[in-house]
Parts: sequence; C-alpha cells; structure tokens
Amino acid sequence: MNKLLIVLFLMIAGINSYSQKIETDIFDDLKYESRDRSYRASFKKNIFDDLQFSDSNGNNITLNKKYLDLIYDGILKDMDAKSELFMQLIYKHRHDNRYKARYSVDIFDDVVIKENKTEKSIKGRINETLEFNSDNVNATLQKDVFNKWVYKDSHGNEIKISKETWKSLINRYRTKENILHHFVQDLLIL
Repeated sequence: MNKLLIVLFLMIAGINSYSQKIETDIFDDLKYESRDRSYRASFKKNIFDDLQFSDSNGNNITLNKKYLDLIYDGILKDMDAKSELFMQLIYKHRHDNRYKARYSVDIFDDVVIKENKTEKSIKGRINETLEFNSDNVNATLQKDVFNKWVYKDSHGNEIKISKETWKSLINRYRTKENILHHFVQDLLIL
C-alpha cells in the first residue's frame, strides 16, 4: 500500500511540475522552457488575432483567426483551452526541426493547411463529407448509410468508427476536421 502511495505521489508531482513550466507574460502569451533549458517554446497572439507557435527547434505554426474561430471557438479568451492547445503543440512538435505550417480557412469555409511549402486542404461538403487533398494523396471522412463515420484514403486504409469511439475522438480532437487531420498524419503521411 505504501509503495502505491509513493508511486501516486511521484506521478502527481511529475504532472504538477510539468504543467508549472508554462508561464504567461503581460500580453497573455504563453512561454515554456524545459527543465534542462534545452527546449523553449512560445504561443503568441499577433495583431491579426492569429496564434503563432514557435520553438527553439525552428518550428513555426500559425493558426489563423478564422481557423481558430471555426475549430477552437473562444480559445483567445479561454486561457485553459489556449494552454491545452499549446501543450499539445509542444508534445507533437518538440522533436521536429524547422517544421512550418499555416492553418487557415478560405472563402468557401474550407480548412487550408500549408506545410513546408506544400498546400493541403480539408474541404467540408454538404453531406458531412470531409476531403483531404495533397500532392498525390487524398482521404475522406464521411458518414455511411448506417450513420457511422468512415475514414478512407488513397493508400487503401478504411476505418469504420463506432459511435463510442467517435464520441472519444470528438472529446479528444474537438472537431471532425481535427479527427481527419489526425488520421491523415498517422496513416497517410508516414
């Protein structure tokens, strides 16, 4: 029993110390520095209300205001949601080098992602079909005739998603666009 309490205490202390590394400056911008000071990251709002993530590995990600309003509605006023997104970006990109991306929304309300000079787009259709297109690869996320979500891509992957799993994915990624982007990153762009 004592060993379990010690392990639990160490886990809580580790989680607590990790979350305390995020600091907020006078402009409500977020900053992070690893304990050994080998990695630094910031999450700043620019004059256009875009959020810009950058880190010491040369990674730069811009989330356009219209994209933020569509995907993360209210994040500019919600410091907890902003901090959570910042930690997700740190976790996802801390081992990347010179990754550059811009997330925006075009005049047709389609999500457009430009990564290292490659343009990708996620387009929403009336029948709740989302399409991803980039270079020679594509993917879709849509409901089938049984009202279940299905992911398909040009590599031959097909995933039918149960309602319970869909709820978990929405809780984790918040939007259909983010879920499609997750599948594309994990299955299509290896």
